[in-house]
Amino acid sequence: MHSQRSASVKSDSLDLGAFVRDLAHDIANPLNAMAMNAELAKVLLDRGDQAAARKALEHLLADCARCGRLVQSFQGFGAALQASARERVAAGMLLQSAISLMRGELPDAGIEFHVKGATDTQLDVDVPAVERALAGILRNAAEAGATTIVIDIASGDDRRVRIDVADNGSGIEARWRERVTQPFFSTRRQQGATGLGLALAQEIVRRHAGSLRVMSTADHGTTVMLELPRS
Repeated sequence: MHSQRSASVKSDSLDLGAFVRDLAHDIANPLNAMAMNAELAKVLLDRGDQAAARKALEHLLADCARCGRLVQSFQGFGAALQASARERVAAGMLLQSAISLMRGELPDAGIEFHVKGATDTQLDVDVPAVERALAGILRNAAEAGATTIVIDIASGDDRRVRIDVADNGSGIEARWRERVTQPFFSTRRQQGATGLGLALAQEIVRRHAGSLRVMSTADHGTTVMLELPRS
């Protein structure tokens, strides 16, 4: 039987210095690979080995695409962390907006969504930021191979609303569970994951004085549980 553990959001704020260092490291890797493959393609073309040169150029283009995805993620991360005025919004409407945002980023994901519970419950949140946080959680599920995501909205208490996002993806191995909310940490680099989805959600929830927990069992899916302030 697989063990199950939870990781709770920490109360401290994002370490900007560590974030910038990790950002530089994450960009440097594909840039170095691009330079290496460009030089290799040049040498191969000089030798007349067009087939091998084409292969090197394909690797270069793949790294260019990865850089593009990283930049797009950084832009979304920065935009979501810019504070906006809080507004009243229905939890169900907020989730539908997050689903649309995620579908726009991953149009081929083909995920079946089920939103249930107290969808009319009113939240008092920074709407663009929380939309991005929820979309990051959904994207993380998609990148883990989920085909179904069930979102349950509980009315909670007088101050908080609880939202559970459960997927049927690959889950998280025990050795990685304590790191899943660290910026840039991902076990799916080869599939284009940037490791910013849960880190972004964590920071935004923290700024709302809310809570976020990740429950996961390897090969049995993941559930992200977050609490946000009621209107």
